Amino acid sequence: MNKQINSAFAASFAAAFAKNEWDMKAEDMFIINAAVATPIEYKTEWNNGTGYMNGATSDMELNRQHPVGSVLCARCPQGRVVLIVTTPVGNAVVFQRYSDRTDVIVANIPEGIRIMYETAAHSHLSVEEVRLFLGQPRIEGANYISYVNIGKRLKGLLDLSARIEKGEEIHVA
Repeated sequence: MNKQINSAFAASFAAAFAKNEWDMKAEDMFIINAAVATPIEYKTEWNNGTGYMNGATSDMELNRQHPVGSVLCARCPQGRVVLIVTTPVGNAVVFQRYSDRTDVIVANIPEGIRIMYETAAHSHLSVEEVRLFLGQPRIEGANYISYVNIGKRLKGLLDLSARIEKGEEIHVA
């Protein structure tokens, strides 16, 4: 389990994972992703001064160090958990808005993603938005398998576009 996560968070993970997929809330999906994400160090320059993480959306060092679609986890000095998904157009940053309320999950996302998915992202995210950005991890035995997240979706779209530009014939099933 991710070392960024404390024992209270681990207990929340167990409770969230025990739920039926259709009964999950945004915070359940967030907790499950946080528990299996790759731990990284928090950078103070990510915080914009109001508690949002605008700076992390353009931290391309993360993109150079981690493959597209990686889910990374840091904990800010106030104790909030921050999840970052690397994408080809910047990073989707999904995090706890308040340190004393784990049920309010918000995001900072690159402009291209915001326009494509027509999401405000600054407001409290729905379970569908959390699933879109982070994916829905499925744990089987000791192996972690993730559903496709926003980074992997965008990479697939760009790869498909490049194939079309090369003149490859695209078959749709």
